[in-house]
Amino acid sequence: VANEDVEDLSISPYWDVAEAPPSLDEMTQLSDGIAVTGQSIEGNIWQGEDNADNGVLYYYVEVLEPLSDLRIKTYGGRGNADLAISYGGPPDPFDQFIDFDFIQSGNSANGRQSGQPDDDSNDQSSSKEDWSMTQGNDEEVHLYNVDVGTYYVIAYTYFRTNDFTIIADFTYPPENIDSDDAIELFPGVEYGPMSGYDGLDQFFKIDVPAGTERLEVDLFDGVGEAELFMRHESAPTPTTFDINSNAPGAGDKIGFNDPTPGVWYILLDSEYVFSGVSIVADFKDRYVWSYDGTPIELFNNEEIAGIEAPEGEELFFFLELENPGEYLEISTYGGDGILSFEVEGQTYSFDFDDFDIDFGGPEGRQGGRPNGNGDGLSQMEMELHKA
Repeated sequence: VANEDVEDLSISPYWDVAEAPPSLDEMTQLSDGIAVTGQSIEGNIWQGEDNADNGVLYYYVEVLEPLSDLRIKTYGGRGNADLAISYGGPPDPFDQFIDFDFIQSGNSANGRQSGQPDDDSNDQSSSKEDWSMTQGNDEEVHLYNVDVGTYYVIAYTYFRTNDFTIIADFTYPPENIDSDDAIELFPGVEYGPMSGYDGLDQFFKIDVPAGTERLEVDLFDGVGEAELFMRHESAPTPTTFDINSNAPGAGDKIGFNDPTPGVWYILLDSEYVFSGVSIVADFKDRYVWSYDGTPIELFNNEEIAGIEAPEGEELFFFLELENPGEYLEISTYGGDGILSFEVEGQTYSFDFDDFDIDFGGPEGRQGGRPNGNGDGLSQMEMELHKA
């Protein structure tokens, strides 16, 4: 449609016919829990697009029953392999198959993940496509809430990788999605691993006898984002509970003294996804926080729980870094009350012409990053409320 007068217009079409993707007969089938060893790729994408297909190995997975988690993992060997999975057709790292029907039909994932999750889900994907591109051959991709069908997997490299192993792992939907089917936990007995995604509820319960001094419920291992909710004698929900956890990541923990005797129901939930998580409940001795003024050393990714302090008391902590880090983040969560904390240490800034690169981190970050002025001092105040 010419919106205005058009004169001397030329149209010059051009297209490049791509090779068809391989058929299933030319791919290797991956089955649940069976490792395929001795995989090698001689990649040569850097030599030009004509030989780019040599840098890919093709696999497929036939899913005959719905799964809560389909995991594909590569490991071992030498070199640098990347990994991808998709529904509807093979992933296309080098844009070879863009013209073929399975892409045009809309059966492929809505947007390449390129190793990034949808919905800000802590490096986990809940779409029908996932990519893993780290250094070395240790790669892992996940699809969650998986329907019956054929799923395509590729391992690829731009250069070379030798003698790696690839394996598929199926996780079937849990049977405890209703509180009537809650799985009973026994003190100190671990249950898992488990996977979950937004909309999947998993219920547990534990019978607490009279005289129990402390009840602890702990999630451990795994990745992603998980949440715990507990309620006495009835099923909790994300909005109706007696106690909950709000720790970041998949390592949530609930612990409290003098639990009311009877059955406590536990809901494992997520607004995103998680994988490889196990749960354990246990009865412990009464926990009483005490502090004598001696600075307490903090270690990477090791929490200190149950902290208490009267108004006006100062608590001192410290940590030691053996090497400079990109940033330092200190987080507090849970409990109730109002606290402020101050972090002091050495930060480094570099000026390159008009660009200021400050290793202190972005201004205003409340996780404990310095305020970006290079003086190594960060102050913040938070109000904590126990739900």
